[in-house]
Amino acid sequence: MASPDRPPATSYAPPEVPLGVVLFFTIPYAFFLPELDSLYHGTTGILYMSAAVLQAHATIVSETQDLKNYYVNTAASFFAFITALLYILHAFSIYYH
Repeated sequence: MASPDRPPATSYAPPEVPLGVVLFFTIPYAFFLPELDSLYHGTTGILYMSAAVLQAHATIVSETQDLKNYYVNTAASFFAFITALLYILHAFSIYYH
């Protein structure tokens, strides 16, 4: 059991580490995280959009082939575009929040 005179581990810093230094390195990093998250989701949205375009091309090519493959490609194209749209909207909502 911990001694009663010591503060909990979450708020305790050794005396040789001034808390100002910890805040100096933590706060700018915390302000940088939304931009990093927005960049990640924007890049992912662009990659998903390119995959959705390729899937739409595969759907167009498969129109003359088996009807079952055409329906599967149509559903895959639809959900690929929805996924890309959601990633892009999420990236913009993080950036403009």
